[in-house]
Amino acid sequence: MKMDTAKAWIKDLVEICAIKGLEHAVISPGSRSAPLVISFSRHPNFKCHTLIDERSAAFFAMGMAQQLQKPAALICTSGSALLNYAPAMAEAFYQKIPLLVLSADRPGEYIDQADGQTMRQFDAYHNFVKKSYQLPVDGAHEDDRWHINRIISEAINLTMSPAMGPVHINIPFREPLYDLQEYGNYQPPKTIEISQTFSMLNDSEKEQLIKSWNSYSKKLIIAGSSEPDGAVAESMKEIAKDPSVAILSETTSNLHCPGTIKCIDPALERMPVDKKTDYQPGLLVTFGGDIVSKKIKAFLRKNRPVEHWRIDPSKEHVDTFQSLTKIIGIEAKDFFKSVSTSGKPVESGYAAIWKKLSLEANDFQHKLLSNTPYCDFTVMKELIEQIPP
Repeated sequence: MKMDTAKAWIKDLVEICAIKGLEHAVISPGSRSAPLVISFSRHPNFKCHTLIDERSAAFFAMGMAQQLQKPAALICTSGSALLNYAPAMAEAFYQKIPLLVLSADRPGEYIDQADGQTMRQFDAYHNFVKKSYQLPVDGAHEDDRWHINRIISEAINLTMSPAMGPVHINIPFREPLYDLQEYGNYQPPKTIEISQTFSMLNDSEKEQLIKSWNSYSKKLIIAGSSEPDGAVAESMKEIAKDPSVAILSETTSNLHCPGTIKCIDPALERMPVDKKTDYQPGLLVTFGGDIVSKKIKAFLRKNRPVEHWRIDPSKEHVDTFQSLTKIIGIEAKDFFKSVSTSGKPVESGYAAIWKKLSLEANDFQHKLLSNTPYCDFTVMKELIEQIPP
C-alpha cells in the first residue's frame, strides 16, 4: 500500500500533472504547502528540486521550462513567498514560457484577519499570467473533486495553448497538513486534452504574399528570441542567397546560419549618417519574441518600411516598429519554407551594404580589442572565443 497525502484531491492534481507530461517540480520551503510537497515528492514521475530562495527558484523553473518547452511546476507556501516569484512570472509571461505556479494558501475566512503568513493571494499576478485559478478549500465532495480536476486540466493546457505562458493556481489548505493515508485501489482521474491544430495559408493568400515578397528590392528579416529550429535555419540559408534580403539575428534568436548579421548594434554604429535611407527596407519581416536592440528599434521607427509582416501563430497585434501592416498567423518554418521555394532573387545591392556594415564593425571591434588594456571587454573577448560552437 502506498502512502500519500490524505488530501485526495491533491493526489489527483499531481497525477494529472504527471499524465500531462510534467516531470519537474521546483519547491520553495514552507509548511502550508506540505500536502503538495508530500505528493509531488512521492510520485515516481517527478524530479523535485528544492531551492530556499523563492526568487531564484522561480528563475530556475523558468529556465527549465524554456529549455524543455513544457511546463515545470513551481510550489510555494502561503504569504509573501508568492510575491517573490513575480519577477520570473513577468519574464515568463513576456517570453511565453510555460510555468505552472501552485501556491498554498490559508482558508478564505482567515484572509485580512491578522493571521500569520496570510494575505490576498488569488490573482496576485493578474498582469503577468494567462489566467489565475482558485481551488475550493476542501475537495472531499465528489463535485469538488470533479471541479478541481477540470481546473487542473484547463490550467496545464493553457500553459501550452494557444501560446505558451505562465498560469497560477492558488490552493487554500485547512489543517492538518501532514496527514497521510493509504491508496490501495487508486483510480487516476480523467484529464481533458486539446487536439493539436495548425494554421496554414490558403493557396490564394500564399500566392499574394509571394507576389508581394518578389516585388521588393529591399527586404529586411529580423529574428527575435526563439528556440532553435533547424527548419527555419535551413530555409534561411536559401533566402540569404537573395541579394535583396538582409537578415539580422540577435543571440536570443538561436538562428545560426551563413549570411545572417549577428551583431546588430555594432553594425548600426558603422552606418553613415547621411545614407541611412539606403538601409531603409521596403519590406520588414519579423518573427520570434522580443527584439533587444534599442538601436534597430530606433532606426526602423524613424526609417519605416512600406510594409511590416509579423509571423506569429498567436496572431497578437505587436507593433514594435510602428509600421505593422500584416499578421501572418502560421509557424515561422512554414512561412520561410514557402519563401525559400517560391520566392525569386531580386537584383539588388541591399544585402551587400548590410554585410559591409557588419564586416566593418567586426574589423573595428577586433582592432579596438587588440589594443585595449586588460579589462572587462578583453575578458569577455577571451570568454567568447573559448565557448564551443
